[in-house]
Amino acid sequence: VLGSMGTPHKVKVGKVEVFLCCEGCKHGKVDKQHWETIAQNMKQAQAQCPVMEKPLPDNAKSTVVNGRLVFVCCPPCTKKIAASPDTFLDEIDNLYQASIDSKNARR
Repeated sequence: VLGSMGTPHKVKVGKVEVFLCCEGCKHGKVDKQHWETIAQNMKQAQAQCPVMEKPLPDNAKSTVVNGRLVFVCCPPCTKKIAASPDTFLDEIDNLYQASIDSKNARR
């Protein structure tokens, strides 16, 4: 679980920035077989569309914004994020932090 081993570490994989669980994983290579799991964990941590502020559907769309993988509820939301990326990336950071805080509170 992201955050269970301390503060997640941000790394760049290709054109996308991702968060890894620990310093040890930061220095390894992300296996392509694990990319789907990483993306799914990011979607779960984000939990909601930053534009519509609604829970992400099972078939959420994704896009890369300023090198970061972002999930949205529908394709029109990607255009709104592209128009004001910093605002929405800040919101996504808040969603990730809320997910980490929630997991830590349950321990």
